[in-house]
Amino acid sequence: MAEPVTGDPKLAVRGLRAVRGGTTILDVPRIDVFAGNSLAIVGPNGAGKTTLLLHLALLELASAGEVLFEGAPVRGRELA
Repeated sequence: MAEPVTGDPKLAVRGLRAVRGGTTILDVPRIDVFAGNSLAIVGPNGAGKTTLLLHLALLELASAGEVLFEGAPVRGRELA
């Protein structure tokens, strides 16, 4: 049996939403990825996998919500 995860997540998503043309195309209430763990993103075509990855990579800006790394919000302009 795996050890329980404790502590703060390394990568976190809170209330991430993407809207295009007035239609919500991605709605992710919460993701927590802890140090030493992996995240698999699976789903059928059109489920939002690529859109999620584009938002996590800060290549697209979310309509709402935030991505946190080590508890701090990340923003695309900080990476330039």
